[in-house]
Amino acid sequence: MITQEELKRRLHYDPETGVFTWLTHRWLNRVGVRADSFEKDKGGFLWLDNKKHRTNRLAFLYMTGEIPVKVGFKDNNIENVRWDNLVAMTVSGASYKAKRSSNNTSGHKGVSWSGPAKKWRAMCRHAGKHHFLGYHETAEAAKLAYDDFASRVFGKFFNSG
Repeated sequence: MITQEELKRRLHYDPETGVFTWLTHRWLNRVGVRADSFEKDKGGFLWLDNKKHRTNRLAFLYMTGEIPVKVGFKDNNIENVRWDNLVAMTVSGASYKAKRSSNNTSGHKGVSWSGPAKKWRAMCRHAGKHHFLGYHETAEAAKLAYDDFASRVFGKFFNSG
């Protein structure tokens, strides 16, 4: 893995814009030219020593000298690699920030229809356990139950979907 010292020798990171630029000339890399690229639905990356690196992780290395297990985005925009938008996360913390599933039919994260009960069910997974948050007459009421519980247990990582 690249060190902070080596990273700063080869690249400049602007925390205000989140942009990496080359400090050294090597092959096609030109001094002052933007070094990072973006992949749809995956975010920013750049190549160093024939290895692909995620720019959000490199920004943490550049600024702190360490790389957390996961690096999340406060605004959920994976293209926004400004320093004030990045947050160190655990693996479980990253799942809290996840958006609702694409096959979700209720329109709300943590809410599903219970056929046997003929009501909307609110559930939340936290610390490896499923927490049943009750049956509700409306999907909106179930969403409120989910949001209340999730905001308390996930704190700054809470995302209502």
